[in-house]
Amino acid sequence: MNPSYLSGRSVSTKPGAIQPASRRLEGVFEKAIGEVRKERQALASIVGEANNRRDQWFYLIFIGLMAFLFGVGVAPLLFNHITWKNFDERVASFIVGGQDRWESGAAMMRDARPEQWNSFMWEDRLVQDNMPKIRDCRIAATQVGQPKPCVITIKPDAQ
Repeated sequence: MNPSYLSGRSVSTKPGAIQPASRRLEGVFEKAIGEVRKERQALASIVGEANNRRDQWFYLIFIGLMAFLFGVGVAPLLFNHITWKNFDERVASFIVGGQDRWESGAAMMRDARPEQWNSFMWEDRLVQDNMPKIRDCRIAATQVGQPKPCVITIKPDAQ
């Protein structure tokens, strides 16, 4: 009595169905190897995607950190010493949106303190309207060496 697992032959009740067990096992192993290869490729793809995501996060955090450090640490020191043709004022004027630096400054002052800006504009108009009288009075006060009262004209506010 020779068991089939020892003889290397399969036992079957059908005629012609006897084939070596090694061929049957070879087919099963090849199928298993193919499935393992597919799973390995799928796993390699998953690991590759995870590595790519990890690398992307690393670069994103690294670039963000470097930009922050440059903006906070390096740029102020660099631009504080590099004022080539009033670069810092030109950048501020560009950001505010004025036609030039003077207009940008006026816009910022007007928006920051409207009451004080209106007072400043009224005083400027008063001086501009009375410039010849103020100049003559200043010259006379300088010659005398003492304060001198002057008469100026104040125009009504435009409505």
